[in-house]
Amino acid sequence: MFPRLMNVPEQIVHGRLRDVCDRYGASVHTKVRVADVFQIQAGDVDQVLYEYALMAHFDFVVCDEDKRPLFAVEFDGPSHRDPTQLKRDRKKDEICRSYAFPLKRYRKEDLRRTVDKLDILTEQAEQWFEARTTEMDSQLRCPVCGAEMQKRIGPYGEFFGCVRYSDANCKGKREIPPPHPRTIYNSETPSDENENVLSSPVAGSAPVSNSSLPGVILAILATIISGLLFIFVIFTITNRPEPPANRSIAAAPAPVQIQPVIVHIPPPLQASPAVSQAHAQPENSETDAASNAQRGFMLGIIKRLGWDSRQRDVQIEEILGYKQNFSSLTKDEAHQILNVWVPIYEEKKAQPKDP
Repeated sequence: MFPRLMNVPEQIVHGRLRDVCDRYGASVHTKVRVADVFQIQAGDVDQVLYEYALMAHFDFVVCDEDKRPLFAVEFDGPSHRDPTQLKRDRKKDEICRSYAFPLKRYRKEDLRRTVDKLDILTEQAEQWFEARTTEMDSQLRCPVCGAEMQKRIGPYGEFFGCVRYSDANCKGKREIPPPHPRTIYNSETPSDENENVLSSPVAGSAPVSNSSLPGVILAILATIISGLLFIFVIFTITNRPEPPANRSIAAAPAPVQIQPVIVHIPPPLQASPAVSQAHAQPENSETDAASNAQRGFMLGIIKRLGWDSRQRDVQIEEILGYKQNFSSLTKDEAHQILNVWVPIYEEKKAQPKDP
């Protein structure tokens, strides 16, 4: 098993540099030998620095479109506090100063995100490229006469126009490239170099630490629970059982008076002996009303079988042997009806649907 070429913080630095470089047409390279960047020859620098350049390397080297080095980046971990390592870092800094080559050093705290979701590394890298773009824009020359160019505003927006447009009527111009978007990262810097980091699901983004996973899981669970509660409330409202009807055939109570309007409730019609006999219940039936679960199950069967209220009442009368209101069923009656309806429902459910 070969060792990893980069530790966890170096992987984060590489990912963030790569995101910035991709938008500016640049590229980032890792573990580049110092002597390969400057092509140092014996005698160019001090012998000690020359020997060090042949052995040392940069953590990251950012190159332009033509693969020419632009600047280097070093990540200084805890090991760089060692006096021996500090001496080596000073040698590398001196070599870069000799060739006027920018070298940027960053520590772990420079990778932490700010309020704007940007870290110091990303902020400074973008500022460097923006400054380079501005400098290159100031050096633009007119493609027609070779004079300098300046920004102008036309009917289609800003563009670079020749400064001799007024006196020489030169119409040379160049388009201004669109602005580069700022990088927004969705990861935190790991607390130490040995912390496990998972790859981000977004291609080219920075790694995501394990410490952010519990928050993501809790957010997903909260969303699922909220959805289930919403479905339960809707189901409860739409499947509310009918209120039980008054099964008593006795005389109605005295009229209820409500001020200032008096409402007289007329007594119901007296049922005939035949109707009374039909509504009579068996002696051994239970008096408890059917449960909501029984009613809900029967409503589901009725809906599946496509019965209307008349067909439902006919089925109930055939099973019980007497007329009974659906909303007034007892537990024993509901149990007796379900024993007959469930096989019918299962047989209907097993039948294939019409194409």
